[in-house]
Amino acid sequence: LYFQLLASLFILFAMQRIVARFHEARIPRSEVLVWVIFWLIVAGAVWWPEGTDIIANFLGISRGYELVVASSLAVLFYVVFKLFSHVHQLQSDLTKLVRELAIQQHQEPVKPEHQEHGSNN
Repeated sequence: LYFQLLASLFILFAMQRIVARFHEARIPRSEVLVWVIFWLIVAGAVWWPEGTDIIANFLGISRGYELVVASSLAVLFYVVFKLFSHVHQLQSDLTKLVRELAIQQHQEPVKPEHQEHGSNN
């Protein structure tokens, strides 16, 4: 029971952070929906662990624990793939931006530096 209560507190905290980030316009509504569904599934597995056994048996997996581990690994690998894809896209965008800025600066005429009035002795 302690694990279930502690896990539930963590799930509530995580969902509160998701909603707060949405209100700050830091994540889109579709991402909120995905995360809320994920945490509701986790809460279901925490409070009804036998349910993972039923689903695992339906999918031909012997134990619910194995289903949870395999699913978690699959999700983690997918998230890592998406993050790497995003990083590569950002690198490509940054390269294009730097290239365009360099070309633009090269094409602009050189402006004389602003000189202060008066003399420095």
